Amino acid sequence: MIYCSHQPNSARINVRIGTYNIRLGVTDGMIGEERYRLGFGTYSLTGDDGIESIATAIEAGYRHIDTARLYGNEEEVGEAIERTDVDPDELFVATKIAHFEEPDNSPSYVRSGVQESLSKLGVNTIDLLYHHWPRNQRDIETV
Repeated sequence: MIYCSHQPNSARINVRIGTYNIRLGVTDGMIGEERYRLGFGTYSLTGDDGIESIATAIEAGYRHIDTARLYGNEEEVGEAIERTDVDPDELFVATKIAHFEEPDNSPSYVRSGVQESLSKLGVNTIDLLYHHWPRNQRDIETV
């Protein structure tokens, strides 16, 4: 079982995984913002159980949420964010986009994919966008 605690205005998050206690600090982000070193991965968290798990993680203190278009759960992540009392601007949201999952893998797929992810996630900003599993040089150059 994982337990997380965070005190408002604190630079620390405390995590207990079984009998292990971990105290994590925050780190300066690329634009001078402080971000947590512990992220919550959402792979395979779908449906009502997924929404509940993600919302519980956010309420417990997780602020870095990782998802991907390929996971098929961006809507669940968005619903979980909406169900919490945490301001979405306090979260660091990461998602991924991949050529092979897009019906139109022309250069415009990146823009349309990001717009769709923003809508599903219900956030104004994606803090980190991964180029997920590029297959070849053309995929890399397209992005």
